Amino acid sequence: MKKFLSLALALVMALSLVTISAGAKEFKDDSSIKYDEAVAVISAIGVVDGDTDGSFRPQDNLSRGAAAKIICNLILGPTTASALPADTAPFKDVPANHTFAGYIAYCAQQGIINGYSDGSFRPSDTLDGYSFMKMLLGALGYDGSIEFFTGGNWSTNVAKLALANGIDLADGNDDFVGSKAVTREEACLYAFNTLQADMVGYDSKTSVSVGGAEVVITGSKAKVQEQGVYKDTMDEDGLQFAEKYFGDLKKDDTSDDFGRPATTWKLKNDEVGTYPSVGDLAGTSTKKVTKASVYNTIGKSIYDDLKDGKASLKVYIDGALVNYNTDKIVADKDGNEVTVKGADDVSEWIEKNNTGRIGNTVGTNNGNGTKTEIYVDDDSNTTIVMVNTYVFQATEDYNSSKEEVKVDYAGDTEDLIHLTKTTLDIDDSDDFDIEGVKEDDYILINAVKVNGGYEAKIATVAEQISGTVDSYAEKDSATVDGTDYSYAATTNSGVQGKIVSADTDVTLVLDSCGFVIAVDEATGTRSYVFITGAEQPSSLSSTVKANAYFMDGTNAEITLKKITDKDIATDVNGKAVSTTKASDLVQTYGWYTYSKDSNDKYTLTAIAGGATYDAAAASINVNADLTTNGKTTLYTVNGVSVKANADTVFVIEDEDGDISVYTGIKNVPDTTLTKDESNPPAYATMGYVYKKDTGYATYVFIGLNDTNAKVDDTTSDESYVFIIKLDKPLGDKEDSYFRYKAIVDGEETKILTDDDGYSSMTLYSKIKTSASTGRITDMKPVSTGEPNDKTVKGTLSGKITYSAGILSMDGSYVDEKGNTVAAPDYSVDSETEIILIVDRAVAGDGSVAAVMTDKGADYEIGSTSASSLKSTFAGYNVTGEFYAVTDDDYTDSDSLDYLFVYVDSIA
Repeated sequence: MKKFLSLALALVMALSLVTISAGAKEFKDDSSIKYDEAVAVISAIGVVDGDTDGSFRPQDNLSRGAAAKIICNLILGPTTASALPADTAPFKDVPANHTFAGYIAYCAQQGIINGYSDGSFRPSDTLDGYSFMKMLLGALGYDGSIEFFTGGNWSTNVAKLALANGIDLADGNDDFVGSKAVTREEACLYAFNTLQADMVGYDSKTSVSVGGAEVVITGSKAKVQEQGVYKDTMDEDGLQFAEKYFGDLKKDDTSDDFGRPATTWKLKNDEVGTYPSVGDLAGTSTKKVTKASVYNTIGKSIYDDLKDGKASLKVYIDGALVNYNTDKIVADKDGNEVTVKGADDVSEWIEKNNTGRIGNTVGTNNGNGTKTEIYVDDDSNTTIVMVNTYVFQATEDYNSSKEEVKVDYAGDTEDLIHLTKTTLDIDDSDDFDIEGVKEDDYILINAVKVNGGYEAKIATVAEQISGTVDSYAEKDSATVDGTDYSYAATTNSGVQGKIVSADTDVTLVLDSCGFVIAVDEATGTRSYVFITGAEQPSSLSSTVKANAYFMDGTNAEITLKKITDKDIATDVNGKAVSTTKASDLVQTYGWYTYSKDSNDKYTLTAIAGGATYDAAAASINVNADLTTNGKTTLYTVNGVSVKANADTVFVIEDEDGDISVYTGIKNVPDTTLTKDESNPPAYATMGYVYKKDTGYATYVFIGLNDTNAKVDDTTSDESYVFIIKLDKPLGDKEDSYFRYKAIVDGEETKILTDDDGYSSMTLYSKIKTSASTGRITDMKPVSTGEPNDKTVKGTLSGKITYSAGILSMDGSYVDEKGNTVAAPDYSVDSETEIILIVDRAVAGDGSVAAVMTDKGADYEIGSTSASSLKSTFAGYNVTGEFYAVTDDDYTDSDSLDYLFVYVDSIA
């Protein structure tokens, strides 16, 4: 006796955890196949093939001609069926050379198919479920003329016959509609069911002529054929279709990695796959399951069998059997004594009217995302399977050479599961779809307990949802952009404590059921605010105002409602207190997360110490020298070095009270804090929030409130600027600056500088630019006396030659020891950008006019190639300068990235 919930829901639940063996065929669109057991078995025996491009196209409709091929492949085997002849056209629209002619002719001869009254078959048309079912019933041995598969009620007769004889060919497809066109994967499902259905026959059949028409009459109904010489590979009574036609196909009852009752299919010695017994699935859930809900699912009679020891109860959590009692001798349904395994205590898992949750082994008590399945077989034996989902994070991109992704704990996984180190590297040998995984992607893993540890069995990339928190319920859920998201069971305070306020941007990591399994900290999971102080309430008001700096660069005076988790504060009389009342707190200096009510009053949560958030906060009066720009380490306090990286957000208030926000240590202007012994205490304010495990700051606030604390807002880069000449001065007496003609990134352009001391026809690097004015404040010339490791400056004094990727220029340069050495040969390729500058203004008309295109220009600039450079100066001795530039440390074998060639005379 069984009770079933929606089979469609059951399929979604059961098949979401299927593990496929190496013997199964792989298709490019495997993930879109719903009936994967059927497709795997039917394709393994060659009845239905995939496309030539490696896909299966499961949702494509099946044609009538393709249906005939399936029937022939089932009855005759793919090899014999492929050789079927068609000596004449079986139908007027199916010529003898038609792709499906042989198959259609055979099915017509066997009475399995019929054409239309006009003599056509229409092989390209689709066919509905009833039509395909009729063909499969014919393959099982049913005679359509006896069973009334023609006439006005043929589809009803087909459906009734299938149901009455237990041949429900729609089994497994809860959405079956007989009048709808059959898809390719549905055809596999119905053919798969046929493999396990009984072969039938008739005792006798007689044909008589009635009114000129031949009618078949019989003295008996179709009945199941005896097993005879065929092996019982389907483990059923009677002769099954596959036992007659596919003797090498075998199914074994077993259990899968998660403990679910399952079937393993084998073809000869190759395992096709192991699949859960969907037919025994009585109920599923992805939320809290109570003892009462299990009772209601299986019913009283099965519960009584379990309590009386007439049937067994097994419970598996993450593949581990959690209750397995001593053997019991009981009577089976026929009165025979049998040995069964009994549950420790059935009431621990099943009890009427008991709303206690079952299997509360990890995480929270809500059960969200824990996949619970209840299986009941024909003998009332019951299996409860619970599978948890854990979250990890990729520590690097997918490694194509090793075919693996390295992962580490994420969310609260480390507190809930302890995988052995060898299982942390997820590789393709486990059939995980991981090729597109990037560093920091979240990976959902279903694991089973093995030898005291865990082993990953299923790994999928988690979905992430980004938005703004509308509201949140502590330890329960959060509403993001109008959608409610509840926390998964495999979380605890580590994940649930990260959303502590509304009006903050957040990225949620969801499990496969849509529950929050992690909160991605990289995009900012909290609303942070830095408070520099609160004013003392007056005698006329108890309202406390605080000076707040938000992480978007806003500075505002806010009204406090409450401060939580603050250990020591100062009351209005300057006395140290331990309190959460805002009216008693006037020294609220430091970092907080916040929430705001409808009256714009703020509740602050102090995070000093921050163990709950895996963060620490510090608010420091820095009385020492500090330069932030380009320095990985910001400050060291109490032996802890706080560092910044490309994700660190800086909020800086300069000495004039202006606030700027910067992301990334390289983008922060030089911020220098200088100790002033003559005017103590000279200080600036610095506060930061950092992750203790890495030491990298997430947020930094710097308030400069002393004349010795200053901000240099320039940014630096390693680009190259070739100055042509000063164009003109600009600005006025209050703010004068200069414009130069220059070559930047290989293009002639104009730049603005604060200085007019830059030399014409010279290459500069180490450029500093003011963020506020956009003007260059400083750049260093690439000089002969101080060549750097990326650039060589030399003098031209001879011929320029080029051959086989090697450019030679007669001349010399000064090495790092100050020695003058011969210019080396340079490797160039198609990626090398060569800029040629020819200067008539210096050399005069007679010297360089021959190589200039514009005969009236003082100078000429253009990009060229090594071969063109050679041909331009062929036969000439050239004087001038050159700069050979590489992006990496320079070696003689490097291909140049840039080559600047300045020519002031030729002869």
